[in-house]
Parts: sequence; structure tokens; C-alpha cells
Amino acid sequence: KKKGIGYECNNMFLTNWNEEDFGELDFYDVFDIFRREDHMYDVDLSSGNGVGTCAVYLGSKDTFEEIIMSKFNITSEALQAKTVYYPGENVYEYKPRGLEEVEYPEYPYPEVVGYIENPDGTLTLKVQAVFPYRDLSKAYVYEVTVRNTENGTVQYVGNHIIEPISDQDIAWHTPRLTRTEWEELYGDSCTGKIVCLWF
Repeated sequence: KKKGIGYECNNMFLTNWNEEDFGELDFYDVFDIFRREDHMYDVDLSSGNGVGTCAVYLGSKDTFEEIIMSKFNITSEALQAKTVYYPGENVYEYKPRGLEEVEYPEYPYPEVVGYIENPDGTLTLKVQAVFPYRDLSKAYVYEVTVRNTENGTVQYVGNHIIEPISDQDIAWHTPRLTRTEWEELYGDSCTGKIVCLWF
């Protein structure tokens, strides 16, 4: 059963982005979520899989892009600019979330409170994040725009924050480490530790 993207381990609904400018959207986090929708790609890439937190994977260009592009209208060039890509080998680098990237274990859930049908055929949903653990009926509010595709799936077109999280004490999201942060933490101990499996 498909769980839906939700708010766990991703910033898709926490930042402003659109198809012209994907902003701070983290494609590695959304890749993690969407690859699990197809059991063909249900490979354990977590830090607890026996490889360790400092594992580095190399994944095929075709499969990485197939998963991302099934959900976003993005070009190869734009995706490569937002990730780590090795053109000589035609592979994407992938690092699983480690201990420093663990999130608060309680999450809100989305509640759609309105929608607009746009002239271009897309649909803009107004959503508020309900956070029972914090006793909040509206942790923040955003609009997400989606389109139906010819094969019956949904593509995500953009996200716009209307009312941001006002109290950072209720924030649950932990961003992935930047490349520099990862190197500072694991660079010396993980030199050469690359696991090339993949799809």
C-alpha cells in the first residue's frame, strides 16, 4: 500500500519551489520516498544495512532519473546540477541519512482545506499541517500544485508556503548533511568506501 510522501525525512512541502526553480528541494530525500513505491527498487540503502553511516553508493543514471522524473518535470541537466553526478560513468552519487540526520519521531499530517483548478489543467491544493503531538490544528499552511499524467500518475509542479512554521521549537525536519559537512564528519574514516550496487 502506498503511504504517500507526507512530512517524514523530506523538505518537499517545507520550502518554496517550482518547475522553473526547484530551490532547496532535496532530490535525494524524495528519491528515497518514491523509489519505495516500486518494489523493484526496494533496496536497503539505509545506514543500518551493515555498511555503516559513511556508505556511499553509485546509482545508474537511467534508474535514478526514471524515479525522479516520474514525479517531477525536470531535465537531466537540472537534476544533475542539484545532485552529485559523474558524467564519465553515467552514475549519481548517493549517501544514506546517518545518525546526524535523524529527525524528531513525531510528524504532522496533511489536511486539504481547499483547491483550485488551474487553466493549464493543474490542480493547486491548499493544505494545513495538523500536528496532534503538539496539539496544533495548523502548524503551517502551504499550497502544492500537481498535474495528472497520461499514465494515471501524479506529478508535482510546485510548492508555496503561505503561513510558515512560526515556532521553530515545533520543527521536526533535519536537513541532510551538505557535502562539506559530510566530508568533515566522515571524510577521513570513510576514504574510498564506495559501494557500487544498484539499479
